[in-house]
Amino acid sequence: MEFLRTQTNPAETALIRSGQLDFLVRKDFQAIIQEAQTEETQHIILDLSKMSFMDCATIGILLKSKQALTKAHIALSHCTR
Repeated sequence: MEFLRTQTNPAETALIRSGQLDFLVRKDFQAIIQEAQTEETQHIILDLSKMSFMDCATIGILLKSKQALTKAHIALSHCTR
């Protein structure tokens, strides 16, 4: 699964995805979010504005990720362009 990952500074990472996110790629999606977490990360921005499809498995991963990131004091937000 391909995400464009940009980092404007060590504390902030943006993950940009187009196309689809579904049950078949859920583990890859989880891994990408986990990889974006570093000791310096304070904010992860998801830009899913070009997504054409997202299923309930993806929504579940977003919720679990939000909970885990909150415990790690990392903000997770969605970019709306």
